[in-house]
Amino acid sequence: SYIQPIFDISDNTVPAVEILARWENEKYGLIKPKQFLQILEKNNLLYDIDIKMFRNACALLQKLKNNDNTILKVFCNFVRTAFLNEDFIDTLKEILVEYNVEANMIGIIITDDIILHNGEYNIKECVKKLKDAGFYVVLDNFGASKESLNDVIKLDCDFLKISPKLLENITTERQKNIIMQIVKLVQEFDTYIICENIKNTEMIKKIRDIGCNYAQGEFFCQAIPLEELLNNNKLFL
Repeated sequence: SYIQPIFDISDNTVPAVEILARWENEKYGLIKPKQFLQILEKNNLLYDIDIKMFRNACALLQKLKNNDNTILKVFCNFVRTAFLNEDFIDTLKEILVEYNVEANMIGIIITDDIILHNGEYNIKECVKKLKDAGFYVVLDNFGASKESLNDVIKLDCDFLKISPKLLENITTERQKNIIMQIVKLVQEFDTYIICENIKNTEMIKKIRDIGCNYAQGEFFCQAIPLEELLNNNKLFL
């Protein structure tokens, strides 16, 4: 497992981290998800990996709690079939009890791919159960489809992650103002916005211009091994 911090650029703090699956191979080194997820999917192992990542997130929260460190959120990704699993939320609750951590420290990431394949009713029902259990809901890849704004409203998301393409498409003052108004509208729903895949100072300027504070990407920090964080008594969070 690896984690990547999410920064608040207004005060340079880290209010959250995202936990990520990575495969370290003795022969080929670090293998990124695009290269191994298809293999896991063919062998029906994606859900098991996601549950393992959730356990690792709980272990991180337990470590921080025991060390009197504070972290607001850990975001976890799940394969779309997880949201159709009747035992999904109960399994998450059992793991929370095992590690003695609270659901309100964890955000469950939902992608537009999940919404597309699972249908509006199923995903809305699952999101309601997640929120009733105390989890935060994070909508990924906002702006990548024409339904993005509708998804925020229908799913009652707490956080949304802006698609890098949305930022890249800001090339004129008019485009900037349009996106700025969309951001303001979304924020009126008490939804926090995270700009992801930030690579340079130009993108930072765009983030500030449209009124966003939360950002994630290699410009700030590469993903780092979870073990490195857990074994460090002076956690940077």
